[in-house]
Amino acid sequence: MAGRAGRRGLDDTGVVIINAAKEVPDTGTLHTMILGAATKLESQFRLTYTMILNLLRANQLRVEEVIKRSFGENTSQGQAPEHERRLLEAKEQLDNYPTLGCLICEGDIAAYYRIASSIHRLTDRLNARAAHRTPTEKGSATAVQAFVPGRLVLISYFPHVVLGVVVKKLNADGSQYACLVVNPPPPVTAANEELRLAPPYPITDIASVAACLGAAESFCYAYRAVATASVPVVLDASIKLGTVENLTRLQLNPKKPLDMPESLVATIRAALDVLCSQQEPEVEYPWQRIRELDIQELVYERARLTKSSVGFQCCTCPNFVSHYLMCHHRATLQSEVDNMAMQLSDQNLDLLPDYKLRLDVLKDLGYVDEMGNVQLKGRVACEMNSADELVLTELILDNTLATYEPEEIVALLSAFVCGEKNEPVDLFNRLPPNLRRGRELVLEAARRVGSIQVAYGLPISVEEYQREFHFGLMEVAYEWARGMSFVNIAALTETQEGIIVRCIMRISDVLNNVSTAAVLVGDMELKLKLQAASELIRRDIVFAASLYF
Repeated sequence: MAGRAGRRGLDDTGVVIINAAKEVPDTGTLHTMILGAATKLESQFRLTYTMILNLLRANQLRVEEVIKRSFGENTSQGQAPEHERRLLEAKEQLDNYPTLGCLICEGDIAAYYRIASSIHRLTDRLNARAAHRTPTEKGSATAVQAFVPGRLVLISYFPHVVLGVVVKKLNADGSQYACLVVNPPPPVTAANEELRLAPPYPITDIASVAACLGAAESFCYAYRAVATASVPVVLDASIKLGTVENLTRLQLNPKKPLDMPESLVATIRAALDVLCSQQEPEVEYPWQRIRELDIQELVYERARLTKSSVGFQCCTCPNFVSHYLMCHHRATLQSEVDNMAMQLSDQNLDLLPDYKLRLDVLKDLGYVDEMGNVQLKGRVACEMNSADELVLTELILDNTLATYEPEEIVALLSAFVCGEKNEPVDLFNRLPPNLRRGRELVLEAARRVGSIQVAYGLPISVEEYQREFHFGLMEVAYEWARGMSFVNIAALTETQEGIIVRCIMRISDVLNNVSTAAVLVGDMELKLKLQAASELIRRDIVFAASLYF
């Protein structure tokens, strides 16, 4: 009852008056009425083909503007001023950001940064794919052995990468783990946490680890840490999966306890010595054992990028780490600018993908051309505001309706407006042969239109789309157009009389729409039939000006 107490965007408060005609409600009821949770308001705005065609035809208001003004977009559009402010700030920071001023790095560090970041993202996806798998999945026996107690991993502590040992999983989805961390760096600041980036060197084998240690010691000293006699080992109970830069093939004996840090370093060092003594040592987990296409595609793409990351001139710069960090800061600002621009653009509208799919359907059916200009079929569909515009337009332009008599046209059009979903069991046998054929033609047109919509990705099925056309009152509409009295009409079906009246009145509206369309295409014969059909049904109690005549 309080729905119209205040107008959205205009009133700060609203006044509700409760008329207690007999007695005032009890305290509990009043408390619920006044302080209870409000019903969640959801936008009922839906794009229709008629709306799209009319907007394209008028060319005065874009479809995107109409979507923006819907209730569903109210929240996001209300945030537009804040997004504009953040966009201006990010642009200003980006414009004023200092240049590298380094002859060694300026040529290729941006390209190198993009490759390293891509490797980092692929590593995240690969780790997540392994962590989220279960033993019940086909071929997952190897994958579920990835993040197990005792597994050695390289963990990112911006801007360092350190060695850790998995102790246990902390949540069901495998996104957090408790790990023993070898020689952890000082705690990161809030700013560094936001700017966490991939190591500047892909860490996938012993050679790349050695290169990382030699050229950028501050970024990775994980393997050097275990070379000392005594290094601190702490339990970090909140390692996120996204901070694991490398899942190694090394796993400590799971039978031995992992809560003895003083002996853990020696155990890790011994495992690394064995690995490094191999002729062609490989550090990373053996992903090739998992014979699944999606995982192997990730492995292949990351290996390709890793190979392409070799030979960049910027890696020889003595100030590479600081320059790489500057490159990351600039990329972060650019990402902020792009994100805010996206939030303010039409591409961020929730209904925009649906609009594009529907526009593709209209183009395929010939309602609009490739430039978005409304064609003759589109102008016909614009007149169909009382029924399914696509199927009805197809029936008109295929000359289907013109082959039927006025009373038969009334019966066929009832399928577009009838709300009675249940058909009598013997309805099909009771219909004249011409109406049976007409029923099949309507369903065939619906199947054709539905198939095109499905082909372009609209979330419907052909069967569901065909079921939107109800033939339960087809016989009733046919007999009414032939002159049967309302009393006898009501005896034909168990449907309520009010539903019958509503159906016949809606058929009259559709007849008017189709009559206008017939004039538009120049089919005067069809127009005369439609006028005759309208005269046949506009009679008796259904169209009486008053019940007291």
